[in-house]
Amino acid sequence: MAITRILDISLVKLPQGIDLPPPGPTIPLSFLDIWWVATPPVKYLFLYHDFSLSSFESLKSSLYTTLPFFHLLAGELALFPPSSFSISCTSETGVKFIEAESDIVVRAFARDPILDMESYNQLLPSIKPEGLPLPIFAVQVTKFVNGGIAIGITMHHTVMDGIGITRFINTWCAVHQGKKLVDVIGQVMPVHDRAVIAIKGHEEISRRFANFFAPMLPSVSRRRSDDTLENHLDIIRKRFVLNEVSIQSLKRQVVEKTSTSIPLPSTFQVVIAYLWTCVAKTKGLSCNNELTHLCFVSDCRSILNLPVPSAYTGNCLHGTYVDLMGSILASTDGLVQATIATARAVRRAKSEPLKGIEGVPEGLKVFVSGILRYYDADFGWGRPERVETIMENNGEAQAIIYAGKEKGTVQVSLVLPKCDMEKFSDVFMKGLDVATYSKL
Repeated sequence: MAITRILDISLVKLPQGIDLPPPGPTIPLSFLDIWWVATPPVKYLFLYHDFSLSSFESLKSSLYTTLPFFHLLAGELALFPPSSFSISCTSETGVKFIEAESDIVVRAFARDPILDMESYNQLLPSIKPEGLPLPIFAVQVTKFVNGGIAIGITMHHTVMDGIGITRFINTWCAVHQGKKLVDVIGQVMPVHDRAVIAIKGHEEISRRFANFFAPMLPSVSRRRSDDTLENHLDIIRKRFVLNEVSIQSLKRQVVEKTSTSIPLPSTFQVVIAYLWTCVAKTKGLSCNNELTHLCFVSDCRSILNLPVPSAYTGNCLHGTYVDLMGSILASTDGLVQATIATARAVRRAKSEPLKGIEGVPEGLKVFVSGILRYYDADFGWGRPERVETIMENNGEAQAIIYAGKEKGTVQVSLVLPKCDMEKFSDVFMKGLDVATYSKL
């Protein structure tokens, strides 16, 4: 088994005496942040195999330079009286920075579609989700003895959503490349002030969410920090990559099989619809008339009836549920019906972005992220060979979707029970023209 050795652990703090961006050292959270307060941290791994790291210092110093513009990452999740939460930055808080060395052979490791979680976990820093206050951000840089580097990030979801962390990572990359911060940030400074999410009744919603998601304060975890739900589940994480030809083929299938004229579906709509039908077929739902639910999350900065700037880094996501009977999804017309239903849900979400935010339907659910653009993370040695996002799974089907490394490709990182993954892979392949499918 590969071994990873910790060489050093330090704390990267904010520079002393600087003026922090609004709202200052204490950032009260919005109800859209509090939704994630009891969720285990999200973990991101970036693998690079064509670069050998001689020193950790350049990554550490560029992080130090970048942090003042994303100062809340150096804070802690804390209580905000009387019954809410905030991120608090003090002279004692900072980002845990771990330096490590591993004998994992990164080239083979990065190309394996099955995620070896024992090895992945060695490359990711830990944040213990225990009592408040608790740290919200940590970085681990691991150099591989046979060449290559891994950058692992662990973040509490209350601090940022995917768009926020993408902007931070891209800024850190640019600084590490030697670009000036003023040129990187430009005229649009990151916005961290949650006051932009101040919809009518937001304080009451925040209190209700706090009481529901964290009823055992000061603890924000419903289980021991070393006992995640996944420890009791037999699940597999696997990567699938669709190239541009296969995606266009799926779109044409939908248009050609629809009796009425419809616009060409978006890549996001057709990919998540296809995943949904594949899960239904994997589960053997061809004769099942119970509802099956697809839940996808997407950005609502531009559709809230509020002046939410595009540079806002806090959580600004809405979850949308789409329902269809299992027998419809598993039928020959399943992809068409799933795509139409998904497109309708996207339109509905744009007109009512916060509708149903507190409801979770019963029954089989498939959870899907929006399309994330993490393959742009170039620290100066090229785009990553592999990117993965690890979120705790409760046994439901879960997919995280990325704009792939190669132009026009889409990466799907799927989590399923072990007993389902082999069948899903067969169903997934048979639904595509094999010649248009990219395994890696």
